[in-house]
Amino acid sequence: MKLKSVILFFLVLAMMPVSTASAVAATPVFAYEAYAFRSIVATDDLFIVIRYELPVSTLASTTDAWCLELNDSDGCDADPASPTDPTSLVPGAAIASLYSAGYGGVPTDQVALNRIDHALTGIYVDAGHSITFGNPTTQVCIESSTTYTSPTYDCVYPVWSAAANTELDQRNDLSALMSGPTGPMIALESARLQSDNTYVNGVNLITPAGQIFALEALSFMDRIIPDAFQLGAGSSITAAIATPASDSKIQISIDATAEASGLTQDLENVGQQYLGLSGPTTALGGTILAALAYGGLLFALTKSQPLAVFGFLTPFTWAMWMRAPTFSVIAAMITVFATLGAWYFIRKAPQ
Repeated sequence: MKLKSVILFFLVLAMMPVSTASAVAATPVFAYEAYAFRSIVATDDLFIVIRYELPVSTLASTTDAWCLELNDSDGCDADPASPTDPTSLVPGAAIASLYSAGYGGVPTDQVALNRIDHALTGIYVDAGHSITFGNPTTQVCIESSTTYTSPTYDCVYPVWSAAANTELDQRNDLSALMSGPTGPMIALESARLQSDNTYVNGVNLITPAGQIFALEALSFMDRIIPDAFQLGAGSSITAAIATPASDSKIQISIDATAEASGLTQDLENVGQQYLGLSGPTTALGGTILAALAYGGLLFALTKSQPLAVFGFLTPFTWAMWMRAPTFSVIAAMITVFATLGAWYFIRKAPQ
């Protein structure tokens, strides 16, 4: 009798359907708000920024805690749970989806979420997508993986940018939203129970702490709207560096003195007559030879490197009266060698 009971038990067990779904039910997900923009990189591309929440369970022992879906579960045994790495969510455990005609069907695009708790994400779609900008049936949804026994989802209709369809206007609108007092950054600051000015400061600039969340929504956001950030990625120098239209006043004075003495014309005559070179070129060649000879002689006599460098530079200070080289070159050389000299003496100084 016992043998028959055992056989019957295994027959019933073998006939039960096998499911590949996870035995864990998903914690509820929340999509709070979404804002849509276009033409931010290419004409008629689409970007939607979404504020969402994957709740961190206050009872770490429950099986539905999103904290337990992290690759790094350190801190999940606290009460309430306080994960040390909330961005280590298992890939695919939760996603953000874009549907052209409401939830269901085939999504236009999907993005895997990597952070639990209150956060931002974004969906960027290249130009050529099937979404009509402003379409009232378009929805953005936060969904848990279908591998859970009870997958959950939450959807919102995006707020479409009313700015003109140009890169400048759309970027300006995105900047005003992200750093503005009614945008998702301020809402995120409140939802995460942060003090005022934590994510957006008092002059409406996204702080380094807030920048972390903004870049999770769009990795290059600080490069397309740098003025919205305290630490934007825009060029600190925006004007082109102007090329001087004429010599400096001190060089003009030096040239006038040289010409008045007849030195300039004498060099021109010697260079053209014997070398086939201009006066300044002749003077520069002679100066380099004199510098090498003087510097080499001082090093041979003293074995002192600083003194040899001083000797090498000395002829150039005389030669600027012959534009070999000009005063601006001498000033640049003094700066470079002064820096190297300071480094040399610092290294030689007693520790």
